[in-house]
Amino acid sequence: MLNINNPISPIVVTNGDGSISITAGGEDTYGAPDSFTYAYQQVTGDFDVRVQVMNVTATDPIGQDTPKGSLMLRASLTPTAYDVQISATPADPSNRHGQIESIGRLNLVTDTDDLPGRLQQYGGDTTANDYCTYPDLWLRIQRQGEKVMTYFKTTNTTDYPPGWASNPGSTNGWQLLTVVKTGTNFPKTVYVALSTVAHNNTISDTTHTVTSTYANYGPTPTPPSNSSSNCVNGATPAATPFLRSLFARFVLPASPPF
Repeated sequence: MLNINNPISPIVVTNGDGSISITAGGEDTYGAPDSFTYAYQQVTGDFDVRVQVMNVTATDPIGQDTPKGSLMLRASLTPTAYDVQISATPADPSNRHGQIESIGRLNLVTDTDDLPGRLQQYGGDTTANDYCTYPDLWLRIQRQGEKVMTYFKTTNTTDYPPGWASNPGSTNGWQLLTVVKTGTNFPKTVYVALSTVAHNNTISDTTHTVTSTYANYGPTPTPPSNSSSNCVNGATPAATPFLRSLFARFVLPASPPF
């Protein structure tokens, strides 16, 4: 785990159901430099990973504009690295009302920006309100060559615009949110996994935090299966060995790197 330009040392808790809660600070992952906590692994070539986000809660859901629990692809560990992410936000009464968004830094001139997508807001890369149906919410990133896709899975049944099937009624439950061509800015070996950020007004804020609870991080089953069925009727998520192994090797730095 790495604190990138973030003054708050993260707190990691393994819950009884096998999920992991990360409490972090940080200013934002929109704009430069990034300021967040990153729990990552290196991957080479094509990949397809997903995670269940069980909750995202902030200490000040109104004052912290867009706290995020995200699945992030990153070209490097620098604060201005090229990246693509798909994020879950706190439910009402937060400013973002439980929206799901996908943003990215595909070039350094325009910095982090909205991505072309197929949902309702900000050019299509952000859903309408209340798509984060915790704890039954899943995020996914897939890389195929220079193409990166982001997906989500939720129990929200909104179909907007009509006929777009922007609900979990498709064959495998996954909904495509964005598709981008990353070009050569993303090397063959990249970083991917969990980004957690409080979205504070300043990097120096050490008071306000966000806590995101993650479960079932790992490769997307082939063919992709409707993993949301793991949580119906109140069932607890599986404590996957892949998630345990990912977090078991994390060593927190004695002081945040700046």
